[in-house]
Amino acid sequence: MIDIFSQVQTISNNCKSLSPEQLDLQNKNRTSILPWRGQFSPELIELFLKVYAHPNDVILDPFAGSGTTLFEAARQGLSCYGTEINPAAVEMAKTAHFVNIQPTKRQKLIKLAEEIIDKHLLPFAGDLFFYGFSEKQTSLDKQEIEENFIIKILQECDNEQILKNLLINAIINYHQQNQPRELIAFRKALQKHINIIKSLPYSPHPCQVIHQDARNIPLSDNSIDIVITSPPYINVFNYHQNNRITMEMLGWNLLTVAKSEIGANRKHRQNRFLTVIQYALDILDVLKEIHRLIKHNGRVIIVVGRESNIRGVPFKNGTLLANLAVQGAGFKIDLIQERKFKNKFGKIIYEDILHLVPEKNPHIADDTLAIELAKEFLTIALENIEGDIYEEIINAKNRANLVQKSPIFKTDNNVTQD
Repeated sequence: MIDIFSQVQTISNNCKSLSPEQLDLQNKNRTSILPWRGQFSPELIELFLKVYAHPNDVILDPFAGSGTTLFEAARQGLSCYGTEINPAAVEMAKTAHFVNIQPTKRQKLIKLAEEIIDKHLLPFAGDLFFYGFSEKQTSLDKQEIEENFIIKILQECDNEQILKNLLINAIINYHQQNQPRELIAFRKALQKHINIIKSLPYSPHPCQVIHQDARNIPLSDNSIDIVITSPPYINVFNYHQNNRITMEMLGWNLLTVAKSEIGANRKHRQNRFLTVIQYALDILDVLKEIHRLIKHNGRVIIVVGRESNIRGVPFKNGTLLANLAVQGAGFKIDLIQERKFKNKFGKIIYEDILHLVPEKNPHIADDTLAIELAKEFLTIALENIEGDIYEEIINAKNRANLVQKSPIFKTDNNVTQD
């Protein structure tokens, strides 16, 4: 295992860097316009773009979440792309597509969405269902009324994807409201998203969200100037649970989607430490795909939580990512920095910021490297560990060569069939 982080002082001298105060966002004023669990701050992306991006650069976030990187790139007049497998995040991030629509056409789409909502609320006018479900109604009745309403409004826009996206985001907003929900609250949910759309700047430069796996991005070789992303961590929470009600109502089989989530803690429940092996395999493929896309003078900025825990055993995410990038994905490290912030519980969280640039003569490794690095990580974890956990780690090391990668996400395989 290369001690990448001991080299920080020697590798950071030739790279423009942000001060710790800037990175820590001590004067933070903005939050993401579309909240998504685990996303990073828009002001951090704004800083990266102001320092490292140039006019006409093309930006990519392979783990786009709800689109923070895309919104910030669009605000600065840059072309941008994002990939994401979670269907709820994709619909939220696709709001960024509105930056390519002139304000006058946006207003027409907004008016049409309002007319659709009002049209299908009208039959409930004066009815208890309109202002609040009757106590006599069962939860099944309430769910059926909601589902029928949603089906009807979406049927109105099958051929207009951008309009459909607007309404889906209204549905997401509606389901995020506390129970008991009133059907008339759809108007409030729609208005909330309309306000976001109106706030977006217009940009003639492409801004596109692709529902695709980060290991299989449909973009050309050497087409990206800057990658800015925050990948999932080892043993991360299950992202498919975000907005699950809405997505299942729209026909998504989220348990199938979840199989392609990288690092998810629902995998390998019999031995969580096998997650380290699978994570290394998956992330190496992501890094190799990024290397394919990045220009020879491009830059990759990865923001990663410093530490993950499996059954109380710490693992250094940044160290594993850095080693995979340098030893197996054709990158060298240009700069490593740290940032810190307090979470909502008052705990100080540390993140590592890795700046990668492509090597002139890259070495691209196969899966063996990922397995061996993961086994080294597990060996390090054995220090000061005993009992059942010790045995589980040994077992994970012994079974490392049997671990399979997460399946590549494919849209066609993840929609519930009638």
